[in-house]
Amino acid sequence: MKQNSHKSEAKKEQKKRPVTRDYLFNAGAYYLQRYASSEANFRQVMTRKIYRHDQGDVTDEDVASWLDEICEKFRNVGALDDNIYAEGRVLSMRRAGKSGSFIRNTLRAKGVDVDLVDSALEKHEAINIGDDDWTAAVTFARRRAFGPYTRYRGEEHEMSLQLRNRQMSSFARAGFSFGYARKIVDANTVEELAQD
Repeated sequence: MKQNSHKSEAKKEQKKRPVTRDYLFNAGAYYLQRYASSEANFRQVMTRKIYRHDQGDVTDEDVASWLDEICEKFRNVGALDDNIYAEGRVLSMRRAGKSGSFIRNTLRAKGVDVDLVDSALEKHEAINIGDDDWTAAVTFARRRAFGPYTRYRGEEHEMSLQLRNRQMSSFARAGFSFGYARKIVDANTVEELAQD
């Protein structure tokens, strides 16, 4: 036990590596290899990384200029593109059964411009025939076992009022319209959903 506590104390006493331009570039490249990111989110991640390290005699202005320079380099090679990021996230979130309002809020929180989010949603809707929110709502119901996908509806296969309210609330929290939620929750068979 004493050896482990000695090692942890030694690690605490080690100096943090100073922030340099090369360190920021390498850390940014490593991050973008692992994760897709918007530029605003990338800046937040890198800023947190900067403040975890020893800044030494480097000023905030130097760090800000390095970060601008690094973002410009990654934009030029296409590793940091908000439009591509928004389109990819819209596609993956639609497949997961997320509503349009949920997607908008999530991408806004990541710092993507509202116009880019709307154009990505419109582009996805133009590619896919039909109503994307309806398809996402049905996917949401299937994943959560709601409506006709419910595993248990009681002895007479009637949904209890409490279960219905819980399911309707889940749809509302997920950002789906009341009309879509009511159609899905009140459907008795999956075929009724296919007719809409």
